[in-house]
Amino acid sequence: SNQLTGHDGKMYVITLNLNVEDLLKNSLHFIDESVHIGVESMIIDQLLDGIDKQSQGFSLMGTVFVLLVSPEVRRPLFYLLERFFPQLNIIFNKELEPKLQIENLGTVELEKAA
Repeated sequence: SNQLTGHDGKMYVITLNLNVEDLLKNSLHFIDESVHIGVESMIIDQLLDGIDKQSQGFSLMGTVFVLLVSPEVRRPLFYLLERFFPQLNIIFNKELEPKLQIENLGTVELEKAA
């Protein structure tokens, strides 16, 4: 995680609202032995828009773009987002060094995360 920290040694992250994480977890399904997120395209559009808005803080600060999520959604979310945000690093808390300082720059929310 050293390459994901800023010049001050902190890791700057964005997170998903708990309702968004739950929505994504509940939509997971298998296709050809891999896990995929199965939500409506409107939800995907809102997710992309939310990540795009939150990512602007990284550009302004000149820091690495990191999304901190639960381990269940990490890989399928990476596959979903990689073509839209190739610079996005998606990690979960167990991948972090215990003494690492983390600063949350924002939380991605959806208009209707049921």
